[in-house]
Amino acid sequence: MRHPHATGGAAGTRPGPDRPQEPGAGAQTGRAARRSVPETDRRTEHRRDGLFAEAVRRVLGSTGAYGALVYLRSRDRRSLVLRTITGVPLAVMSPFRRVAAAGPLPVAVCFRTGHVITLTGTEDTMRRFPQLAVGLPYDFASACVPVAHGEERFGVLSGLWPASDEGVPEPAVRRLAEVAERLGGELAELAEPGQPMEPGGEVAVVELPPPAASATRAGLFDWDVATGALAADERFREIFGFGPGEFDGTVAALNNRVAPGDLPEFRAAARIALQRGEVLAARVRVLGPDGLPYPVELWARVPVAISDGRTHLVGAVLDVRSLTDAAAAVERLHEGVFSLDPDGRICYANRATEPLLRARREDLLGHHPWDVLPWLADPFYENRYRAALLSQRPTAFLAAHPPDGWLAFSLYPDPHGVTGRVVAAEAPPGAAEPLAAPPPARTGVGSTHHLLQLASALTEAVTVRDVCRAVAEELLPAIGGQELAIYAVRDQRLHLLSQTGYPDGFLDAFESTPVDARVPGAETLSTGTPIFFESVRELAATYPGLTLDEMGAWAFLPLIASGRSAAASSASTCRVRSPWRSAACSPRSAASSPRPWSAPGCTTPSSSWPVACSRRCCRTGCPRCPASGSPPATCPAPRAWRSAATGTTRSSPAGTSPW
Repeated sequence: MRHPHATGGAAGTRPGPDRPQEPGAGAQTGRAARRSVPETDRRTEHRRDGLFAEAVRRVLGSTGAYGALVYLRSRDRRSLVLRTITGVPLAVMSPFRRVAAAGPLPVAVCFRTGHVITLTGTEDTMRRFPQLAVGLPYDFASACVPVAHGEERFGVLSGLWPASDEGVPEPAVRRLAEVAERLGGELAELAEPGQPMEPGGEVAVVELPPPAASATRAGLFDWDVATGALAADERFREIFGFGPGEFDGTVAALNNRVAPGDLPEFRAAARIALQRGEVLAARVRVLGPDGLPYPVELWARVPVAISDGRTHLVGAVLDVRSLTDAAAAVERLHEGVFSLDPDGRICYANRATEPLLRARREDLLGHHPWDVLPWLADPFYENRYRAALLSQRPTAFLAAHPPDGWLAFSLYPDPHGVTGRVVAAEAPPGAAEPLAAPPPARTGVGSTHHLLQLASALTEAVTVRDVCRAVAEELLPAIGGQELAIYAVRDQRLHLLSQTGYPDGFLDAFESTPVDARVPGAETLSTGTPIFFESVRELAATYPGLTLDEMGAWAFLPLIASGRSAAASSASTCRVRSPWRSAACSPRSAASSPRPWSAPGCTTPSSSWPVACSRRCCRTGCPRCPASGSPPATCPAPRAWRSAATGTTRSSPAGTSPW
């Protein structure tokens, strides 16, 4: 099955947002190089992103929400794209970066109807929006408000609160609506000159305002070492305890404020800075007005712009009393204490965590605990962190630490991150012995939720046309797809069941393609394995001479029923997107339904559905399969599979999977 579009600007070529120019692809496709974005468009985009950032900050400041998100409509208005987020890790929202406008999620319903959608917590979400509950199975309250001006809807503004019996406070919903109304008016002003409002670029993550004023003071100075003159700002003079008019601008006056025992260290820091060009974090003690010493840090360097030799130092002094005292207090504890940033990375761990976790602090800092501690690789533990962060409630759990230990973890969240506590614990009654060799691979909880959320879109499908409609209207826009064709097998030939995105009649020439043809759609059907192409070059190298269009990624998926290939689907997009692999799995959920296919002429047995190869079909031991245990009864036997990058064929023995 050749790709249906002709080369260059032939009939059927349709515009798409942000279509990439593959290096070297111009010679293959005849496409002109993309024109640079006009400067006015860039200014408009920057202004728009600034409005989004201001909006989410206003939401947090006026409604008591701990998180806020802005969705903007796509160019074709078939989907809503997440543009700005704050207070919620972007990784947690990855299944919802792009939402089908025709779908059943709250943000889509809000956009379509123009109505405010509020949810009080888990039970309310499960009852009214089960797909959201599957993708985000955590207890929180939320509200979605349309961003509009007059009859024109630009997107949706959403806020998140801790769950409660009362739900989102009514005054908070009113203030959220006021922010959305103001944002809609501002976007309308930008759109008046005809500037595009479509999303582009990456999602902007807006930093939360600090929970309190910084307890660390910093002062600046310029020191002429040759003359002893020292120019300093007001904050510098305050840190060294000088009142108004008390500092005479000399380093001699400064020496009188340094603790006598630290004067050698202070002078050594100056010499090192002059010799090496800089000094970092030299710590000395300063005498306060009461004569008691407290620590400060000196950071200095030789300025490049000064040409009179190394006689000048410029730098800063930091008052680190509060940080030092807080760290010292935590370090004295015999319990493990650690801190996770909003993305779940360890940003602090006290000394006691090292023997408990049997890991060095330098190996922990900057990493997710479930990535560097194999015995925490089970998605359950990452799920506990996400549950604490999204519910904004403390949570606790036990973890088995091989070979013979158990640890009790407690997590205490706020919008800026999570503070954790870990202590030794006894094994729970009836618990099995910890595994001596923990599994080396893990499946992230986010990918599992993404797969379940996509699969749930098909649970209401009754006929083959329902499946085609669900894929075209909900899954395809959600993953940024542009085109979709679904073919069934009859008399050893492919026959079109459903298509979307193609011009009328454009696929007629590909009707009745033999199943043994040397084209990707037929080969994915004959081998029973999906084929993915993440670039124009990759597809052209595997199938030379294939006519290509402006798309940038393709997926050819076999649909399996009763252990044999019964149909195939071809989908393409202008971008390379990893959700294609999750989307390939989602039709598999229809296999759990007893409803038969009812497409006229379909040769599939009525007792089962044609489904795509999925991770749930993997044999036991597949490193990417989130399930464990025996494969389903409908799991096809191991097959040979094709590498799209090399064109080679390899067998898939028992215990492995081509996924």
